[in-house]
Amino acid sequence: MEYVEFKVRKGRIRHCYPRKEVYHRWIHDSEYVYSNQAHAVSGKGNYLQIFNIGKRTAVSDIEEYWSYHKNRMIAVIDRDRKKIVISRKYTDNWHELYRAVPDDYEIFWCLDTIPCFDILTVEKREILCKEHLKTATSIYTENILTPFYNVLEGKKVLHNNINNLSNPYRYCDKQFTKEAINKFVKKYRVKKYSWYKETLNPNFKLHNYYPDSWSVLKIELPSVKKIITETVFTKHQKELFEKKYFYTKYCFGKGISFKDVERYWNVPCEPSTAKAFFDKRNCYWLDDYDNGCKTWNDFVIRFNQVDKKRYEVYIEEQVKKSNENFLEAQRQAALMLNGSRPVDLWRENNTRQLSTKGVKYRKFVIPFSRNKYGHWIDDYVYAGNNIKFENIQLRLTKDKKLIETSKYASVPYDSAKELWHKFIIWINSNRVAENPYFSFNNKNIKVGLYNLRFIRYCTKRTDNGKTIYNENGKPILDWLIQIGCHSIWLTDVLDFINYYKLEKDFQTQYVLNPRVKPNINNNK
Repeated sequence: MEYVEFKVRKGRIRHCYPRKEVYHRWIHDSEYVYSNQAHAVSGKGNYLQIFNIGKRTAVSDIEEYWSYHKNRMIAVIDRDRKKIVISRKYTDNWHELYRAVPDDYEIFWCLDTIPCFDILTVEKREILCKEHLKTATSIYTENILTPFYNVLEGKKVLHNNINNLSNPYRYCDKQFTKEAINKFVKKYRVKKYSWYKETLNPNFKLHNYYPDSWSVLKIELPSVKKIITETVFTKHQKELFEKKYFYTKYCFGKGISFKDVERYWNVPCEPSTAKAFFDKRNCYWLDDYDNGCKTWNDFVIRFNQVDKKRYEVYIEEQVKKSNENFLEAQRQAALMLNGSRPVDLWRENNTRQLSTKGVKYRKFVIPFSRNKYGHWIDDYVYAGNNIKFENIQLRLTKDKKLIETSKYASVPYDSAKELWHKFIIWINSNRVAENPYFSFNNKNIKVGLYNLRFIRYCTKRTDNGKTIYNENGKPILDWLIQIGCHSIWLTDVLDFINYYKLEKDFQTQYVLNPRVKPNINNNK
């Protein structure tokens, strides 16, 4: 697919890029960029907004008429201090932008519009902190506290332990845990502000799933202090949550009612009494249930441990059969490629032909909700539909002037070639034998718009952090080249070079120096 662009002719400069590339370019450069795709975005100076800002719009005009622009503003950036404010008003956009932000940037959040263009200045520190913590407490309440509010509304089951609140599962919400909020409060000394102890939204709409599906429950948003000190709920409410959690984890669906939990909660119990209790409710009983059990709660937990083990063996057997079927379907699907690799098809923009080619197999769907024992379905393995790579891959554009990554970034071909020659020199230096790590922070070594951060010799991992093993089951060691937020491995670069036959520009015979044996014992 070719995108609209300003061609380099008569001094004209390209400004139009694919939307996901716009984010990368705007973060690293203040020049005007835009995308004319669906959910179009544009950036200029320190500002990024939906729709087109306009090539001739001055940055000073954006700031002067902020009341007009702020409703469409996605983010404000301070490149020198490596700080960025992102509005969560436009879901699709902030998700994509967040993925493009380098790891060394500090991110602040706004639930709705960004209140002022100079929000990242020292003078507006309080406004910035308040907006960020309003977002943090709102998301923390939605992701962590919603089940407990549901219980107070009458819900019977509770899958969350009030004494061990887990991290939220939604993307990017790791920043909004209680620990993260507390760290932010200490860093910016938020306790000095009067609103620290006050609710930041007295009419907070909590999107609820009980008693009606996707209903809205209006509550007073817990203050920052209450979240940090864990005083959102009273002692009596916490005791109710503990019982509900115990009932859900050990009793629900097993013939033991919540009335039983309330009646026998931590009551001392003899093995004979426990056996009679379980027999009355047709629960599975073994003579070794009394192993170290002293209270009714202990016997219930012991009963669940044995029952869970029997259940896990059954599920494990079904999953094993399903995986065997899947691997066989993958083998057959690979034959449809006629020897072509998915990465080669991606480089050729030739994946559409594979979207309808699939192999049918029997798949076991693991249990969920009330489907306790799972079930079998027919599923398909497609030869190349929705190709995804474990690591970033490279390809040449049609004009052979740019190198594109599988994460929607691009660099000039000549710039990559220049970096390669430097890379050869670095990895063949004597320093590698002592410490196979080269740091380039603050050295302003550019690859296109992006900074070279470091190069090191280490265990190869996927972009998700999983270790990659060779055929013998040993971890693969490889050179990691970190450019901006992109982690590129030497083996993938060599594959790119070999595919396009670029050995003339990228000399590979000097990649490994036999005289050098890096010591990686201290590298993770």
